Amino acid sequence: MSSIPEGQKNALIQAIKRRQRHLWPWAKRYNIEAFRLYDADQGDIPLEIDVYGNYLHVCEIEREDAGSAIYGPEWRLVMSDVAARTLGVPMSRTATKLRPRRRGGEGTDESILPDSRIELWIEEAGLRFKVNLTDYLDTGLFLHHRVTRGMVADLSMNQNVLNLFGYTGGFSVYAAAGGAASTTSVDLSGNYLKWAQENMEANGAIGGMHQFVQQDVSTFLREKQKTNMRYDLIICDPPTFSNSRAMEGTFDIGRDHPTLIKDCLSLLSAQGMLLFSSNARNFRLSVPKTETPRPVSLTNETMPEDFARSRPHQAWLFDMSKAPAGIIRERHGDTASSRRGRSDDHRPPRTGRSRRR
Repeated sequence: MSSIPEGQKNALIQAIKRRQRHLWPWAKRYNIEAFRLYDADQGDIPLEIDVYGNYLHVCEIEREDAGSAIYGPEWRLVMSDVAARTLGVPMSRTATKLRPRRRGGEGTDESILPDSRIELWIEEAGLRFKVNLTDYLDTGLFLHHRVTRGMVADLSMNQNVLNLFGYTGGFSVYAAAGGAASTTSVDLSGNYLKWAQENMEANGAIGGMHQFVQQDVSTFLREKQKTNMRYDLIICDPPTFSNSRAMEGTFDIGRDHPTLIKDCLSLLSAQGMLLFSSNARNFRLSVPKTETPRPVSLTNETMPEDFARSRPHQAWLFDMSKAPAGIIRERHGDTASSRRGRSDDHRPPRTGRSRRR
């Protein structure tokens, strides 16, 4: 471990202190307990360091042009210790992992974990979420979508909301908190859906109006197209790639997103909205201009302060109320149900939106 340059350790210490001075008051102001503290700010220190209350989650970013980490487990352990000491967090509350660039990689084989599982509840904008820092590469809450979740709350009053690739239900929790008439969370993983249900129940979202469906999203959409069910708001945040054995074939965001978006739009009410996002690197949205409402980019509006530099996702809103009349008639017939009213008194949770740069 002595082979690791002292200059590299000191650079990380100084970078953490700078970010700490900026982000600690910001997180406190917006009641945020989980946020990105360090985001590979130094070119030779490829780390993501996330704060979860009094715990740390540290990931080394794998080099794009090689099949291995830049530095490896020993370096990660030393640098995690440096970060933990700087922040006054014991290593027993620090999980250290490798985040691969490989498509479909899990990154769990090179994890350096405490002796016991780290599972805790954190608060975001007055809502509670269970996170797990040790058992998976991701923790159960995508921090870069914090503002997007607040936007979902703002759009959900009296709406029937569909959350596709629902993961642990973060968007569904915000939709319910925003006054949704119903939520439907769809995911292929039964474990994640159980987790989603725990999150919903912890925030008082209980009852038959909140549904959890374990199914391949493509299959779910095809089956719903055969019914009269329509949704006022659909959130679709698909993975970059998936080859789960429970799926029909594989999913590739670059190849499959035009069909996915088209199927989502077919299930919207006459004035419904689709919120679509992707964290795929170099992703380019491709939709037929003549068949969809014009997508409006929300990438700047949904980027939180702690991710303003890395900008890990892109987001778009498709609004059927702004689609050509012919498209609406084709999909929904001549009778258009008016969109359920949104309360003028409703305000989204304060989630720490970044300033435009």
